[in-house]
Amino acid sequence: MKRVGINLSEVKYHVIDVAAYCLSKNEMNCFKLQKILYYIQAAFIVKKRRPCYIGKIVKAEFGPIIPTIENIYSIFGNRIISLDESELIGDASLIESEDRELIDLVCKRCEVMSGNDLSIATHLDAPWNAASDNGVITCKSIFDFYINNELRLMI
Repeated sequence: MKRVGINLSEVKYHVIDVAAYCLSKNEMNCFKLQKILYYIQAAFIVKKRRPCYIGKIVKAEFGPIIPTIENIYSIFGNRIISLDESELIGDASLIESEDRELIDLVCKRCEVMSGNDLSIATHLDAPWNAASDNGVITCKSIFDFYINNELRLMI
């Protein structure tokens, strides 16, 4: 029987480019952006069997965070990240059209939810619960949970 898993070597993007793509299409604060990026990573791991981006996801008190994104956009605090596309760090144009579809689907499902709603949702799922405080949420833990709980994905 062939073992089905994820291919960690097929990562196409850096998290800053995916964040730039999300911010070029949707208004949100840093808190919500990080939760959406978590669900984008989960959707790619389950649906495409590969991570979407390079970027560590860490368990924090209020849900998953991506330290790279936290370092860049936390200056906005709880305010909407208000930058022109040319001011965004990262290159949204690097995201290929077939990958934009899945990213757009996650963003669309999450746009009606607040960052707090998304945070609560992540707290209900095993990847966040299994990680130690400030520990990495692994691609494997994301895959192992969401492959059997696809309804929990934001797609």
